[in-house]
Amino acid sequence: ERQLLLLKDQEEREEILLREMLSKEIGKRRREIYINMVNIGKLDLILAKAKYAIDVSGVKPKIWDKHEIIIEEGIHPKVSDFLKSRNLKFTPISVSLKEGVSCITGANMGGKTISLKLIGLLSAMAQYGLFVPAKSMALGLNSYIKSSIGDMQSTDSGLSTFGGEIKVVEEAIKRADEKGLILIDELARGTNPVEGYAISKAIVMYLMNKKSITLLTTHYDNVADMENIQHLQVVGLSEIDFNTLKQNINPDEGMDIINKYMDYRLRPVDRSKTIPKDAINIAKLMGLNEEILRIAEELMTIDN
Repeated sequence: ERQLLLLKDQEEREEILLREMLSKEIGKRRREIYINMVNIGKLDLILAKAKYAIDVSGVKPKIWDKHEIIIEEGIHPKVSDFLKSRNLKFTPISVSLKEGVSCITGANMGGKTISLKLIGLLSAMAQYGLFVPAKSMALGLNSYIKSSIGDMQSTDSGLSTFGGEIKVVEEAIKRADEKGLILIDELARGTNPVEGYAISKAIVMYLMNKKSITLLTTHYDNVADMENIQHLQVVGLSEIDFNTLKQNINPDEGMDIINKYMDYRLRPVDRSKTIPKDAINIAKLMGLNEEILRIAEELMTIDN
């Protein structure tokens, strides 16, 4: 047993000597090894980008000096994959944006937020040197991309939804004279409609002559009724005959019906174009109580 312990001790000493020798030899070539590691990392990144480009059928975006963004038939890859899993198809989005303000209006559940996310995502992908899922894309590089999308409420900072929105908007406004991209979803939705409209209109008026490209969605009428404001509208359900469609309403298939008939494309419209009032029709498709719908329609008639 003693002899065995001695042999093990000798073995450990030999292993230590071998490690020291190998470490010294590797150390002599540490520069070459470091260069190879860096090159392998670069190659891995290039291969990953190439694979992703193939996976999303991406195209090389054109980078130009003009501070404009043009997307032809863009696809949001994550949303597209989700829809494919449900045997549905993503509607490609085409849009052209210049410095100043553009507003997206349209029906509830009409894809306004997804369009906003798509534009932000593809712009970021292009600036990171990725191919983009679109038929074509051209853009001038942005010095920043700032977004206020989704519920901006923060339990950590104690901010309400409205407070979170204003915080993000204020941060963007500070850089509005730079060539950046500002994306705002449902501006001032976290406060009452009267003040929300006033704040939305004021922010649009302030940003309309700035160097940044600002794109916002809104449910407020007349926010996009000024000159030099591009008004984009989701086609939505505007071309659907609800009198015919309502005969086939099945509450259990409401979402499928909406996905089937909703047209998510964006089209430029006259600045005086009012926002579509499709909420009640969509509620019908979703199977909301008929008595509630009847009362809502009566109230709408009175208000009009």
